[in-house]
Amino acid sequence: MNRKEFDSLSIEKQLDYINGKLKAGLTVTETCKQIGIGRSTMTDRAKKIGKKYNSKYNQYIKINNDDSN
Repeated sequence: MNRKEFDSLSIEKQLDYINGKLKAGLTVTETCKQIGIGRSTMTDRAKKIGKKYNSKYNQYIKINNDDSN
Protein backbone atom coordinates (compact mmCIF):
# COMPACT_ATOMS: atom_id res chain seq x y z
CA MET A 1 0.00 0.00 0.00
CA ASN A 2 1.38 3.42 -0.84
CA ARG A 3 1.06 6.60 1.22
CA LYS A 4 -1.82 8.03 -0.84
CA GLU A 5 -3.89 4.86 -0.46
CA PHE A 6 -3.04 4.66 3.23
CA ASP A 7 -4.00 8.29 3.89
CA SER A 8 -7.37 7.74 2.22
CA LEU A 9 -8.30 5.23 4.94
CA SER A 10 -9.86 6.23 8.25
CA ILE A 11 -7.41 6.27 11.15
CA GLU A 12 -9.10 3.16 12.55
CA LYS A 13 -8.53 1.32 9.25
CA GLN A 14 -4.94 2.59 9.13
CA LEU A 15 -4.28 1.07 12.54
CA ASP A 16 -6.02 -2.16 11.51
CA TYR A 17 -3.67 -2.33 8.53
CA ILE A 18 -0.60 -1.72 10.67
CA ASN A 19 -1.75 -4.20 13.32
CA GLY A 20 -2.13 -6.80 10.57
CA LYS A 21 1.46 -6.19 9.48
CA LEU A 22 2.60 -6.46 13.11
CA LYS A 23 0.85 -9.83 13.43
CA ALA A 24 2.69 -10.92 10.28
CA GLY A 25 6.02 -10.21 11.99
CA LEU A 26 6.94 -6.72 10.81
CA THR A 27 7.78 -3.88 13.18
CA VAL A 28 5.99 -0.53 13.30
CA THR A 29 9.11 1.13 11.87
CA GLU A 30 9.36 -1.35 8.97
CA THR A 31 5.67 -1.00 8.17
CA CYS A 32 5.79 2.80 8.25
CA LYS A 33 8.83 2.79 5.96
CA GLN A 34 7.00 0.56 3.47
CA ILE A 35 4.06 2.97 3.44
CA GLY A 36 6.21 6.09 3.40
CA ILE A 37 4.91 7.58 6.64
CA GLY A 38 6.74 8.52 9.82
CA ARG A 39 6.30 6.44 12.93
CA SER A 40 5.65 9.61 14.91
CA THR A 41 2.84 10.48 12.50
CA MET A 42 1.18 7.14 13.28
CA THR A 43 1.65 7.74 17.00
CA ASP A 44 -0.12 11.10 16.68
CA ARG A 45 -2.94 9.62 14.59
CA ALA A 46 -3.45 6.79 17.06
CA LYS A 47 -3.65 9.24 19.97
CA LYS A 48 -6.42 11.13 18.15
CA ILE A 49 -8.67 8.09 18.43
CA GLY A 50 -7.56 7.01 21.91
CA LYS A 51 -5.09 4.30 20.96
CA LYS A 52 -1.39 3.72 21.52
CA TYR A 53 1.23 1.14 20.65
CA ASN A 54 1.58 -1.52 23.32
CA SER A 55 4.86 -3.44 23.07
CA LYS A 56 3.55 -6.25 25.28
CA TYR A 57 0.91 -7.11 22.66
CA ASN A 58 2.82 -5.71 19.67
CA GLN A 59 -0.37 -3.92 18.60
CA TYR A 60 -2.03 -0.52 18.68
CA ILE A 61 -4.71 -0.83 21.34
CA LYS A 62 -7.26 1.33 23.13
CA ILE A 63 -5.68 3.46 25.84
CA ASN A 64 -6.66 2.28 29.27
CA ASN A 65 -6.05 4.86 31.97
CA ASP A 66 -5.30 2.02 34.42
CA ASP A 67 -2.66 0.56 32.08
CA SER A 68 0.86 1.26 33.27
CA ASN A 69 2.42 0.40 29.87
